[in-house]
Amino acid sequence: MTYYLLPITYYLLPITYYLLPITYYLLPITYYLLPITYYLLPITHYLLPITYYLLPSLAFV
Repeated sequence: MTYYLLPITYYLLPITYYLLPITYYLLPITYYLLPITYYLLPITHYLLPITYYLLPSLAFV
C-alpha cells in the first residue's frame, strides 16, 4: 500500500509547495470576505423565496 502512496506524495509535494503562498495571500482576503458574506446571508435568505415565486411568472413572459 505504501508503495503506491509514495509516488502520489512525491507528485503532491511540489503542488502543495506552490499552493502554500497562494493560500497565504488568500487568507486575509477570506478574512475580509467573511463578514461580508455574514451580512449577505440574511439578504439571500429573503431573496430566495422571492425568486422562487418570480421564476414561474418569468417563465410565462
